[in-house]
Amino acid sequence: MKDTLCWKCVKACGYCSWSDHWEHQPVEGWKAIPTKINTDYRSDGSYIVIECPEFVQEKPRKKETDLKEWMEIALRKSVKKTH
Repeated sequence: MKDTLCWKCVKACGYCSWSDHWEHQPVEGWKAIPTKINTDYRSDGSYIVIECPEFVQEKPRKKETDLKEWMEIALRKSVKKTH
């Protein structure tokens, strides 16, 4: 299965119009293939995104410290969203 463009986007996980809402409405203007995500408990509809107008390329990470820094920033943002 092909990877979705979302995993290479800085807006993934809550910072785009797709992942920001619980009901997940497709982004206007994207090119995507409908798919299903299967777990042990259920099957959910999703998409493999090919092109997206909201896409912002994530910079390549070179070291583990880059990942640690990214996770700390994401955590701070999620804390701000909930307060």
